[in-house]
Amino acid sequence: MALVKSRGLDVYGAPEGYDGLLLARRRAEGSEGVLHVCRDDARMQRMADALAFLAPDAEVLTFPAWDCLPYDRVSPNPEIIAERVATLTRLMETASRPRIVLTTVNALVQKVPPRAVFAGATMGNVRGGGGKSGFGRDLGLGWPSDLAARVELRRSHP
Repeated sequence: MALVKSRGLDVYGAPEGYDGLLLARRRAEGSEGVLHVCRDDARMQRMADALAFLAPDAEVLTFPAWDCLPYDRVSPNPEIIAERVATLTRLMETASRPRIVLTTVNALVQKVPPRAVFAGATMGNVRGGGGKSGFGRDLGLGWPSDLAARVELRRSHP
C-alpha cells in the first residue's frame, strides 16, 4: 500500500475492504468531498455497501459507466441513466452532510452534459407529467402487438 501526498490524498494498492475504512477516515478528516475511482461497477457497489456500514453519516453517491457503446443499437439501461442523472443533480446541490462520490474508471472518462442541462430541471408529481424535465406519459408500448394485447385484456377484464 502506498500513500502519495499531493493536492489531495492518493491511495492505491490498499487491500479490498481496508480501502473502505480509509475512505471513511478520509471523509471524517475534512469538510471537502471525497472522490473514489473503482475498477468496475461490481467493486463500486461493494464499496457503497461497505461505506453504508463504515460511514453511515456520509452521503454516498454512485456514478456508474454506461452499459453500451456510443451509437450502439441497444439503449442504455434506464436504471443506469436514472442513477447517473440523480448523481449529477445531487452534485449541483450543496451537500447537507459529508459526501463520498464513487465512480469507475470507465465512467470517469465518459462525457457528461454541461451543468446548464440540469439547472432547474426537476421532476415533481404533476398530473399529466413532467414540467421542465421533459418527461411525459408513457404507455409502455414497444410493439404494435402490445397495444393489441392491452385492448384485448380490457375487453376481457372490464
